[in-house]
Amino acid sequence: MPATTEHDRPNTTFEDFKLIAAIVKRATSEIDSLAHVDTFGLIMDVDFTHARYPLQLRELLNADAGNFGHDITGIYANFNRQTYELDNCFVPRYSVPDDTPLNTDGDYATTETECAEHYRLNCGTCN
Repeated sequence: MPATTEHDRPNTTFEDFKLIAAIVKRATSEIDSLAHVDTFGLIMDVDFTHARYPLQLRELLNADAGNFGHDITGIYANFNRQTYELDNCFVPRYSVPDDTPLNTDGDYATTETECAEHYRLNCGTCN
């Protein structure tokens, strides 16, 4: 995927933006470590992450607390605002990489086991 520059803007639909805003609202109300973060900054982090690594936004919004917390705190901790990349080989569980195989139910991999397999296959240099 080509590098995103500071002049590029995510092509976020209005529906996507409403979901991102709801995700951030949930995150800042449920996750203690995010209670006092810059809400607009976190919206932008999630928005740019979604533009770069498409997220299953509705599924993320409705995720259980553990998976939701993993993705949002991971994005917050690993989104690099200079490179617009996720550092430390972080892969959100609710991301939809081009090469993510479907699970046996025909859905994208979102369970811990499926994510671990995706991580092993696609990010083997980070251990």
